[in-house]
Amino acid sequence: MRIMKILFDASCLMKELTGIGVYVRDLLRELIPMDRTVHYTVFMNAMRGPVPRFSWENEPNVSLVRRRIPGRALLEIWRRGLYPSIERLAGCRPDVFHSPNFLYQKSRRGLTVTTIHDLAFIKRPDYGDRYSGRYHRDTLIKNLNRADHCIVVSQTVRNDLIQLCGIPEEKISVIHHGMNSLFAPDDNPSQTRKNLDINQIPQQYILSVGTVEPRKNMALLIRAFKHSADLFPDLHLVIAGKPSSGMLQVEKAIEESGLNNRVYLCGYVDLDTLVNLYRGSIAAVFPSWEEGFGFPPLEAAACGIPVLASDIPVHREVLGDAAVYFQPDSIEHLDVCLRRQLDPGNDISIRRNAGIQRASLYSWRTAAHRHLDVYRNLLT
Repeated sequence: MRIMKILFDASCLMKELTGIGVYVRDLLRELIPMDRTVHYTVFMNAMRGPVPRFSWENEPNVSLVRRRIPGRALLEIWRRGLYPSIERLAGCRPDVFHSPNFLYQKSRRGLTVTTIHDLAFIKRPDYGDRYSGRYHRDTLIKNLNRADHCIVVSQTVRNDLIQLCGIPEEKISVIHHGMNSLFAPDDNPSQTRKNLDINQIPQQYILSVGTVEPRKNMALLIRAFKHSADLFPDLHLVIAGKPSSGMLQVEKAIEESGLNNRVYLCGYVDLDTLVNLYRGSIAAVFPSWEEGFGFPPLEAAACGIPVLASDIPVHREVLGDAAVYFQPDSIEHLDVCLRRQLDPGNDISIRRNAGIQRASLYSWRTAAHRHLDVYRNLLT
C-alpha cells in the first residue's frame, strides 16, 4: 500500500498554547496514530523557548524536525516570495503540506492545505499588531489562492471566507474542533478548591477566559460586573488569559470601576489550572466581538458551568441552547443576564445539562477523520 506523506507545520506548539496551539496539539494526538499508512513529518520552529514533548513523538509514522530560526525573519522572507521552502527546511518531499494557521509558508512541492480560524483582522482592521493582523491582511488573498484546499473551523468562518475573500465554496471544508476529555464536571470539589487556593483564587467568582485583546471585549464585562458587584459583595471576577493588546483597556476599566480588589487577572494558565478554574466558578462569561470557533465557552459548558456568551453567529452555531446570550455592545443587557444568573432562586440544572450534552457533540477523533478525508480527496 502506498504511503501518503504529510508535512505538518506545528511550530505553534513551541510557545504558550492559545486556540491554534490547542487545535494542533489535540488534533495531532488523534491524527497521527489513526492510520499508520500515513507518514507525518512534523515541523516545529522557534528561536527561543523550551522544547515540549508529545505522546506521538515515538510513533513509527512520525519524523519530527525542530529548527531554531528567527520566526519574524522567516515571515518576511516568505512574504517577499523568497526561499527556502518549508519542504527544504523540513528536509522532505511531501504529498500534502498542511499549514494550520493560514498559508504564509513558501511551498514548492505537492499539494497545500491551510486552516483558517477566523478573519477578525479583516472584519475589524484595528485588530492585531504587525505580525498577528496586518501581515495576514497584506498577504491573505494571494496565499489562499495558491492553497489547494481550505479547512475552516465553523460555518461562520466559511461564510466570511466566501464573502470577504472570494474563495470558491468547493475549495472549503468545515471541520469543527473537538473537546478535550479533561473538561468535564467536577467529581471532587474539595480538591478543586484546594488546587485553586494555591493560586490565591477567591472563593466565589465568575470566570472569563481568553487572550486579552480588543476583540474579546473584556472591558464591557468589567463594567457590567461593576453593577452586579454592588449586589453581591463576596463575588469576584477572574480573567484568565495571556496579556495582549487589550490590556490597557482592561486596566482602565478596572480603575474606572474601582474594582481593583474584585477583579483578578491570572494571566496565561496551564491546562490543569484552567480545568480547575472552570470547575470552581459559578458562571463563565464570554463577551467577544469576533470568534472563529471559541474553545472557552464550550470548555466551560463541558465542565457543567453556566455560560453567558455574546450573541454573535459563531456562539449560536457552536453552543446552541447551552448558553444565555447577551448583546456585546450593551453593558445593561449583560448586567441583567448576570443578575438573573446569580439569583439564588435560579435553577441552573437545565442549562448545565444542556451544556454537557452540547459539548459531547464535539470529538477530536471525528475531526481527525475528516482531516484525513481532506488529504486523501486531494490526492485522488
